[in-house]
Amino acid sequence: MTRLLIKNCRMINPKTEVEQYTDILINNGVIEAIKKDIEIEADEIFDASHLIATPGLMDIHSHIAPSLIPICVNPDNAGIETGVTALCDAGSLGWKNYEEGRSLIEKHYKTDVFHFLHLAPEGQVQLPETGYDELDIDAINRLINQNKDQIVGIKVRAVESSILFRQYDIFKIAAEIAHSNRIPLMIHLGDHNHKVLTSDELYQATSNILEYLKAGDILTHAFTSAPGGIIKDGKPIPRAKEAICKGVLLDMSPGLGHMSFNVLQSAICQGIKPNLFGTDVVLLDSSKEFLKPHFYSVSVIASKLMAIGLNLHEVIRMATVNVAMAINKSSEYGSIEVGRKADITLLKIIEGRSMFHDGGCGNVIHGNKLLSPQWVIKSGELYKVNKEFSNHRVDPMIFQALMERQGGKKNG
Repeated sequence: MTRLLIKNCRMINPKTEVEQYTDILINNGVIEAIKKDIEIEADEIFDASHLIATPGLMDIHSHIAPSLIPICVNPDNAGIETGVTALCDAGSLGWKNYEEGRSLIEKHYKTDVFHFLHLAPEGQVQLPETGYDELDIDAINRLINQNKDQIVGIKVRAVESSILFRQYDIFKIAAEIAHSNRIPLMIHLGDHNHKVLTSDELYQATSNILEYLKAGDILTHAFTSAPGGIIKDGKPIPRAKEAICKGVLLDMSPGLGHMSFNVLQSAICQGIKPNLFGTDVVLLDSSKEFLKPHFYSVSVIASKLMAIGLNLHEVIRMATVNVAMAINKSSEYGSIEVGRKADITLLKIIEGRSMFHDGGCGNVIHGNKLLSPQWVIKSGELYKVNKEFSNHRVDPMIFQALMERQGGKKNG
């Protein structure tokens, strides 16, 4: 048996609403004790003074089937190397290629992976998605039943091509499959590339889709400025507030252009806050690699929300227990408790003026705290976060280059 003793950490556990300075003893991958001044022989003693211990961070929206889907990345590059212990793939795979994708991921990676299964048969092997005319509801239901441990939801994108598909109502069918299997439906919002539908028609389509949703379903990119979001001209579209009141969850996952600080701030001022956030990480070409730590880090996105006005406990909750609850895994994930698997993220708070960019929307805000992931404990094993993420600082010159590239304006 292997014993790891974490000393002197500031533990924040949103599920139990506990914050305390403590030691954490991990025995053979399981949390054995949480208390001050543990004195025991251990194989490794790690001094976590000045670090915050949180439940292992979780990313609700990633794309991580690298050998099958062109946009996808290596799960460990998006996971433990960035301070994240569990990832949810947001529809990269469909019912035809899911089993191959699951097998490849399980063989090669340490980060835990769950899947929102795309209704399109081969997922996002190409965009916009194709193959909806090959729908096989029986095959999808069988696949879900055979993979209940990892298939945690259904995914569709509310983009022009899906809205215009006339053979059947993609969104109604997706909702029926998800609800009959008691898993959430995730809907991608916003279409920057529409050519046939007007902006008003996209917003109306989203409003219509909201009627199909139940408590626990997820609107991803909920704070997009693209047509088809839930905020139009600074106000919620019809049925948006009703959906939120009945328990539909709002996922902020920004990617490189799916969240606008302006839209987010406007929504928060009206009492509409995100419940969840992930990264929407995808593969970048070499000219954009320098953007990864700022846009594809759960910790940096949490820092952006703190700069907007949310507090530390809120953002940690959104990236841990809220994700675990959304995918029906809260008995195993999202909390630091005796008897649980030891998945923990160790963060440092860097005080001082920081700049944050929202990507394609071209806005910059400032904050006075940056959450920096330093170490990950995954199933009791200690891993150093990739220095590209643990040492992330953004030089103002990089922001200037981003602003010029996007043609955006500074927002505050």
